[in-house]
Order: sequence, then structure tokens, then C-alpha cells
Amino acid sequence: MSRRLTTVLAALVLAAGAFVPGAASAQTTSDDPTATTTASDDYVVITLNGQPAAADDATKTNGRFDPTSQGYAKALSRMQRQHERFAAQLAKVAPSAEIVDQYYVTANAVAIKLNGASRSNVAKISGVQRTQTSNLYSLDMDQSVGLIGADQFWGSVSGAANAGKGVKVGVIDSGIDPTHPFFACKTIHFGGIYYSGVGVMPKVPALPAMVGPGYVPSPGDPFYFSSSHGTHVAGTIGGCAGTTIRDTEPWATAGTTLSGVAPGTELYDYNVFPMFGAGYVAFGGSAFSHDIAHAIEDAVKDGMDVINMSLGGTPQGPHDFLAEVSNEAVQAGVVVVASAGNEGPGSYTVGSPGSASEVIAVGASTNNRGMGVQIKVADNGPTYAAVPGDFPNFDGSTYHIVDWSGTDNEACSAAGAGDHTGQVVVIARGTCSFSQKVANAKAAGAAGAIIYTYAGQDPIGMATSPGYDDQIPAVMVSYDAGKALEAGADAVITPPQIVPETPNLLADFSSRGPVPFTYAVKPDVVAPGVNILSSTVQFNYLGITGTSWELYNGTSMASPHVTGAAAALLGAHPTWTPQDVKSALVTTADASKPGGSVWEQGGGLISLPAADAAAVTFSPANASFGVFTGNAPANGSVDIALSSSACSVVDTTGSAYADASIDGSTLTVDFTGARAAATGLYDGYVQVDCGADGSYHLPWGAVVNR
Repeated sequence: MSRRLTTVLAALVLAAGAFVPGAASAQTTSDDPTATTTASDDYVVITLNGQPAAADDATKTNGRFDPTSQGYAKALSRMQRQHERFAAQLAKVAPSAEIVDQYYVTANAVAIKLNGASRSNVAKISGVQRTQTSNLYSLDMDQSVGLIGADQFWGSVSGAANAGKGVKVGVIDSGIDPTHPFFACKTIHFGGIYYSGVGVMPKVPALPAMVGPGYVPSPGDPFYFSSSHGTHVAGTIGGCAGTTIRDTEPWATAGTTLSGVAPGTELYDYNVFPMFGAGYVAFGGSAFSHDIAHAIEDAVKDGMDVINMSLGGTPQGPHDFLAEVSNEAVQAGVVVVASAGNEGPGSYTVGSPGSASEVIAVGASTNNRGMGVQIKVADNGPTYAAVPGDFPNFDGSTYHIVDWSGTDNEACSAAGAGDHTGQVVVIARGTCSFSQKVANAKAAGAAGAIIYTYAGQDPIGMATSPGYDDQIPAVMVSYDAGKALEAGADAVITPPQIVPETPNLLADFSSRGPVPFTYAVKPDVVAPGVNILSSTVQFNYLGITGTSWELYNGTSMASPHVTGAAAALLGAHPTWTPQDVKSALVTTADASKPGGSVWEQGGGLISLPAADAAAVTFSPANASFGVFTGNAPANGSVDIALSSSACSVVDTTGSAYADASIDGSTLTVDFTGARAAATGLYDGYVQVDCGADGSYHLPWGAVVNR
């Protein structure tokens, strides 16, 4: 989806002691104390004998580590003496080495900089349990492309730069900034700008009146108005291999390198969200379906091999216009990939054009790291996890937190001017936009806002709305945290920090099937869509410069991973049809990741190496039975064409009502619920073995509504 940048953030594991970004993804290069020291492993962590404080039950209160406990005081004293003895010995055996950090709570260890000293000599110091190189951590797009196996695939095509080489990808989005260094290796081809009724835009003069008649904007000039969303999407698809980030943002440490999924692609820019467009101005940053359809048609005519649409809207019945246009583009030989939507976790939330039967609709799964904010209540109070979004960040100061004083706790109505001067207000989620809530808080003098989500739901990264340009910091917390903070507190609210997350989980916001009206199986697959680092617009007008890289969230970010994978597959298999590409991605995906139902994940998490190795295709790539209503028998069959006659059914999972068989090159999937199948959603997989040509799984789904 194009405007909703939602985030699911795993709960922060908080412990006393230093906060180490990315610690959960650390990899030890060597535990060998005789390993040769180089410039990159000059920093070494020395673990000492004896458990750290957090491992000692005497340091805990009600099962949680308590820094005020007597047990911690004793443990700390013990380890401090141990560290002092180590430091004394270190000065003797390695006088050039220096201690740069010490750990007592989550580790009993010291970090040292060898400065040319022998690691072997340090390892022999009495009390040393082990030595370990302090590994380098890089937070970049390889975090997400690695989850789909793109880095493995690159080896099969002699390097990332060759992935998708020569494949044309049309990015139907909000424009691409062609001056961004992520695209330095390629030319961004200008497809066109799509908008309706510029002469009737409210408050915005017609473009010809601003710049003269006959003017056609092109990428790179001020009136093109490319935005960060399209630039981010394009970077994920085909950003240049090994691009170095030079910004010093929390998630983009200087020297970090990025690569898109298919750096060899040719990117074509079709901007359907120009900031001067009538849909964008009058309807909250939207685009009309007919403008999008125009872009699709142009992309087909321009010879695109793949189209990406990280956008969506409510399906408009069983004959949705944009969905049908998208299907036709596939029939014309173009792979069409679209985001499934950010309206989860409910069923029937897949949007258009991802709802189209021939389109590859993509749900979102988690990355292995993300951004979090900590709200640390004063006087050893609790620490709450918060999720940053599109609003300004808190700066780490201590704030006075109070409950919102307006007539409604959702801050959809204004409070008195000055009622919350200098305070951070706690507001409930619901009814009006996040930007409206925050604007009302600002009008009351607030220094920031904490919005809590609904009971039982994870907090998300809040998106801003057009028309609210100057807003105050705001984050979202859980329902329980919000209710606790309503009581009032003084707390430090940190800027966003890197935190580890569990990868390959289904994102809470990711839209689920069945498709409204058609009851078809969607999404088709999932890909990483949470905390994805990519390029955003670098502002280079009016003397303002600076390259930008951002973490974005949403199925908008999952879709370009699949688009890049499709382009890479076409580069390696130029004779594959769109149906071949879809089949390869769906039937070889990893159904154990995220491990949900077909209605949540389709085939599962895509695997580019597995799709590349696919030797058998399935058409269609799933068995959608639709809906059985009333008291009629819930019986149906779907025939799937196979490209091989050497396959057999191994198993049909999900329901006793489902079965499958193969006759020659036709796979028949049966649903025999008769009158016994109760109202509900039924789904599973048909496991197929094709011998030397590999094994595959085909998603199936049926809906019964009595």
C-alpha cells in the first residue's frame, strides 16, 4: 500500500546495563585465542569466569532483575574485584591494550582494544573463560534480501550486479529521485506523470500556469515532485550493488552498504501520485484508479517485463476495474506484483489490485531488526517499549507525562490552548487520524504525544496525513502501557534505537484473505515488509542537500522484494512467462515461514534460490474454490495444469474434506464438504513430488457460509 507505513515491533527485551544495537544478530568470527589479529578484529570481548548478575536469583525481585537489590550489590562488588584483577594482569601481559567497556548484568566480561597486543597472551590471563572478536554489525538491505535468499542467488549469476540484468521494471508509484546515489549505476527512465483535472485543484494553480504552457516535468527538476515512497520501493527492487551509506542516522551507520534485490534491472518511473495531482491534493494523497490504469497500459506498451504497484484500495466488487486491468497486463506478458494491503489482522482485507487473480499479491513478514523507543519512568520505574512512526523523534530528555485533558480521550477534539504546555500527553487510538490527534496536542501546548493502541493489538508505526506539516514528536505504545502512563509520570523518552526482532513472522498489519466478493486465495506469498532500509528522496533544491535513507514498513515494502525476485528470475530464465514466474515463487516458497494459514501467507515466504531451481510450473498457482452458500453441498473441483507428467501427490493438508490426484499433466484438487462442512474458512496445501524435478506445494482454499 502506498500511504500506510505501518509497523509491528516485537517486544523489547529490556535489562539493566548498556544497550547494544543489533546484539541478537551477532556472529562470532572465532573463539581461537591464537587467531591472527587484524585491524578489523582489534576489539576483543573477554568473558570471565563466573555468572553475570542477571543469572543470579538473588538479584531478582518477583522474578525480574532488580538493580536496587542487595543481591545485585554483592554480585557487582564480586565482579568489580574480578575485573580489577584482570586489569592488573592485562597491564603486565599486554601493556598496549586498553579496556574500553565492562559488563556486569547481562555478561561478566570486558571489552578491550588490543592496539597490537597478542590476543593469545590475553587469553592466558587467569580467570579468562574465552575471547571473542567484537564482530562488525551492519544494518542494511541485506538484512531483508538475505531472508529471501537473494544473496545466495547472486552467486549463481556471478554477482549482484547481474541479477535481473536488462529486465525492465515499471515502478507505478509516487516517483523516483534519479539523483539518489542508490541509482548511480543506472538511468531512471521517465515513464510519465499521471493525474486528472489539474485545472480544478483546490488551492493549487494549474501546472502550466506555474511554469508555462507545454511544460512536461521530468525526473530531477523541482516540479516533478517525486516522493520518498516511490524512491524507497525502487531502491529495494534494483538499487545498485554495494552502495555505501554516508549518513549518520541510527539505522544507517557511515560505511554501511546496501544492494537492491536485483541491481541489474532497468527502472522505469510511472508517477501516479504527483503532489500537484487532483487526487493527491483533494483526496489525502490518493491517486485515481483510471490514472493508475493509464500507467499500467503505458507500462505494457513501453515493454515492461515486471510492474510493481505498492498501492491499494478497497475492491470494487467482483469486476474491479483496476484488478481487471492488472489481469490483462499479465495476459499481455507482464509480471504484475502488488502489495496485499495494510488492513490486517482481520480476514477479507486484501486490497485492489492485489485482489486480481493473475497478480502476485504480497503480504508482509518481519525483518530481523527494527527501531524502537524506550520510555523510562523516573526513580527506577518501569520501562515501556514504544514504536516510532512518521512523526518527529523525541530527543532523550525527561518529560512530564499526563493524561489528555480534552473532552474525548482520543484527542479528536481540541483542548484549551496552553492546557498541556511542555507536557507529553497520553491519547487513545481511534476515530480521527493520527495527525489530527497530534495537531490538537500541539495546539494545547504539548511537547509530544504517546498514543496507545487497542487492547490485544500490537502498536504500529503511525503515518502522517497531508496538510499537517509542523507536528510534535509522537510514538505508539501498547494498550496496557498507555493505561499505566495515563496515571502520570516523569520519564526519559529516547530517540529511536536499533533493536533485535524475530524474523519471518507475519506482520500484524498484513492484510489477509479471502478476497472480498471473489473469495479467492490471497495473498499469494509474503516477503519482508517491516523495518526495510532503502533510499528516500534526497533534497537538493534551494541549497538544501543531503542523501536520505529510511526504514519503512508496510506491504508496500514487501512487494518490491517480490518484484526484484521476479526480475531476477526473468534475467536467469528469459523464456519464463508471468505464470511461470508466479508458479515458481508460490509453489517453492517456505510455508513454515511465517507458518500461518494460506489466507495469511499464501505459499509462504519466497525463496529466490528455490524459485530459480523450479523445473515444474502450475497454472493456476493455487486452487481457489470460492464460496459455498446456503445448505447446498460444499463440493467442488479445480484443475491445475502441470508442465510435467512425472509428478505424484504426496499429501493434501489442512482438512479431511480436501483431496487431490494427478492424471497425466493435470492436478485435480477436490473439496468434498457436502453438507457436513460448517461455516468457516478452509485451507491447506497439496504436496507434490516430481522426482528429479523437485517437490512443490500448492495452496488451496475454500469458504463455506451456511
